[in-house]
Amino acid sequence: MTRPDRSDHDTDPSTTGQTTAAGSREPRRRADGGVPDRSGTRRVLSESVLRDSLPDYRGQVCHSQHLPGQPASTVPAGEVLSDDLAGRLETELFSHQAAALDSLAGGENTIVTTSTSSGKTWIYALQIARNYLADPDSTALCLYPMKALTRDQENELNTKLRQDWGLDVTVGVYDGDTDAEQKRRIRETANVVLTNPAGLNVYLPRHNKDSGWHRFYHNLDLVVVDEGHEYSGVAGTHVAWILRRLRRILAHYDAAPQFVLTTATIGNPAHHAAQLTGAEFTVVDEDGSPRGDRDVVLWEPPVDRSALDEAAEDPLADFEQARRSTGSEAASVTAHLALHDTQTLQFCRARQGTEIAARQVVAAAQDHPEGGYVDVEPYHAGLGKQTRRAVENQLKGASVDAVASTNALELGIDIGSVDATVAASYPGTKQSFWQQVGRAGRGTSDALSVLVGGQDAMDAYILDNPDYLFDDEVEDAVVSVDNDRVYADHLLAAAAERPLSAHDAPYLGGEQRLRETAEMWQDAGLLESVADLDAGGVTYTGDARPQARISMYGTGGTEFRVVCRNGEIDHDPRRRGARVPRLPQGALFLHAGQQYEVVEVDETGRRPTIAVRRTQTDEYTQTQSTKRITDLAVEAHRSLAGDYDLYFGTGTVRITYDAYLVREISTGEISGGPYPTGAPPLDL
Repeated sequence: MTRPDRSDHDTDPSTTGQTTAAGSREPRRRADGGVPDRSGTRRVLSESVLRDSLPDYRGQVCHSQHLPGQPASTVPAGEVLSDDLAGRLETELFSHQAAALDSLAGGENTIVTTSTSSGKTWIYALQIARNYLADPDSTALCLYPMKALTRDQENELNTKLRQDWGLDVTVGVYDGDTDAEQKRRIRETANVVLTNPAGLNVYLPRHNKDSGWHRFYHNLDLVVVDEGHEYSGVAGTHVAWILRRLRRILAHYDAAPQFVLTTATIGNPAHHAAQLTGAEFTVVDEDGSPRGDRDVVLWEPPVDRSALDEAAEDPLADFEQARRSTGSEAASVTAHLALHDTQTLQFCRARQGTEIAARQVVAAAQDHPEGGYVDVEPYHAGLGKQTRRAVENQLKGASVDAVASTNALELGIDIGSVDATVAASYPGTKQSFWQQVGRAGRGTSDALSVLVGGQDAMDAYILDNPDYLFDDEVEDAVVSVDNDRVYADHLLAAAAERPLSAHDAPYLGGEQRLRETAEMWQDAGLLESVADLDAGGVTYTGDARPQARISMYGTGGTEFRVVCRNGEIDHDPRRRGARVPRLPQGALFLHAGQQYEVVEVDETGRRPTIAVRRTQTDEYTQTQSTKRITDLAVEAHRSLAGDYDLYFGTGTVRITYDAYLVREISTGEISGGPYPTGAPPLDL
């Protein structure tokens, strides 16, 4: 698929920074009242400025690419909306918004794959409004991959639907943070329910136990799956079956809603949407939103050649050891930008990395020739809700110089308009890289993005072959519904929601797969053994809540409460799993800028607990893991060039977080370990 414009913006037409039907928007003001010099962002990283102002600059800029801006392509709202609804808007629509609304008006499911900040929220917000004006009982279900994004979109939809467009629409977030009384009111009265796929997995069985859910599902006209590119791999497989279970329940209530999927730019939007939902989609991928000039800079950390050992047994490892660390280089770049009035978002791969980066940026600013203090905050999913929202508001209000974030801020959370992004190593895919790039700039404002190369082979390849990043090809989003273990668990969950019958085959994997798997569960005693799919249906007879068998993100069921014995800590519960190792006793970690030491891990009580205490050292711990793959079963094979072979199949991956190292925060050098963790292995 040809890549649409690469500036990646999720901008409303009314906030593009250019003159529109609604007039012009003033540039963002700095916290001190000044206005950033947008026209000079790329000069900040010019060779002359870097030579004069960046400590130890040794020609790290190995490539720079200028992406010219483009104006918006707009369509009068009245061409695609009723006079009533069009009259409530103060601006024209971007062309891709108009195309998507046209598709929805024709009764089609629609996937919109345009850049970050291109106004995709407007599309489903206007469709909700259109449905409501036609039928005030109409309802919509919106699914988001993160709670933080759900809350952000609740504010966005309330602003648009109620304040801007004057509609008496009730919008409610329904998730684990919603109290019981709020949930009851939402079930009984809400027009729009916002949740996440993991929550929907839990709430689906309750459809026939509550009149509120009956009302909501019976009137459901629209299902929105936002940030659909996030659902790939095993998480995507689970979401695909949850959405099929949803469609099965909706058919029971004679509801046939349209689907809207929004994604970043991916290579296979129609196929991806069909894999996720089991339905056919129309693709809208011609981006009509505006963009300003953008510069993308590739930055190669320097090598201290005096530290090279000519007699090293492993010359490559010796070379990498002599290279300045990616984190230190990224911190220097972020500090340099922040000191030049360039608000910067630095992306890190891990939660702990954001905490360390925040400290490193402050130190790098103090060492800078133009040195001074910069205000830097970490941002990641482990922070408490209040802390995350405070950082988001600081970004919006331009009251923070830089934020070090995980990929949590790749998504469409409203953080206003930052001037630059810095990626501390390549994030793994071009889709993710351009998502990060797109968080800088808004509308026609200029933007700057820097990729600091990491130690992976892919980073080295990109630094040597920069054209790879800028060609027209984007990776496909990959979702498979062929995993029999995942399917079997979802079939049990579906049976608990409503007895299984042969009529469910279109939603639940086809007739042969449905019959064979139902028979397997009948033999295991978890489905009614004497029942028949063709006569009366097959009911679930196992333990309560079979949906609890489903682990969407490859994590175990153990969720740890984090408590501090000598102070307070705003830390969300920590779920042990493949991507989040257990914190062992003795571990040192940074959280919201404060250092903590783990003093006890208690897994025996009803609420497993990690007890920590505040401490103050210049160290942190880094967990090490080993992986072992067993039970390999080859399902397909083909030969590649150069005597290489490609295999496809299944297997079991055992991950053991068996040891940890102690490192210095300032340098990253090892100061202790490895020490054993005592953590049990995890099987995927």
